[in-house]
Amino acid sequence: MSDALLPLLAAALDARAELVPRLHAERTDAYRLFHGSVEGHPGLTPVYNDRSQANSRIGNPLPPDRLEAAMMPREMHEMGVSYRIAGRHAGQDPWLFLDLRAARRRVMREVPGKSLLNLFAYTCGVGIAAAKAGARFVVNVDFAESSLQVGKENARLNELPVRPRFVLAMPSP
Repeated sequence: MSDALLPLLAAALDARAELVPRLHAERTDAYRLFHGSVEGHPGLTPVYNDRSQANSRIGNPLPPDRLEAAMMPREMHEMGVSYRIAGRHAGQDPWLFLDLRAARRRVMREVPGKSLLNLFAYTCGVGIAAAKAGARFVVNVDFAESSLQVGKENARLNELPVRPRFVLAMPSP
């Protein structure tokens, strides 16, 4: 890591000094500590779907030991819900979009006793949060089997009062 980044990272962490304990109090241990645009350095913002090269991971290779560590699945928690994540994987997007936390929080508040249809579910973050919060019935629908597999793993990580359903959407003929 460049020495020039260290003061930027320290300032970003200082700016979140009150946020991090609040998140930990709600049993959340996943958060963005640095965001280039927010910190005034937009060039330092991660880009997940840059298609300027065939695969940006090829243009930014890691040494084998770091690649192995980055691809190792890990468990993170948000509002008491466990999710599987991996720093690098075969897909292009992170397995849980942290910027949708407020939406998951609202779903958890409003869904107890109700049904939830989670379309374009990706890794089923909203559906798993709904099931954990006491939804009566949860259906997750996505077109990518690999994403639904991560969603199923997310369901297994949690003690859920209802078993979510996972539906692979098939393209129309």
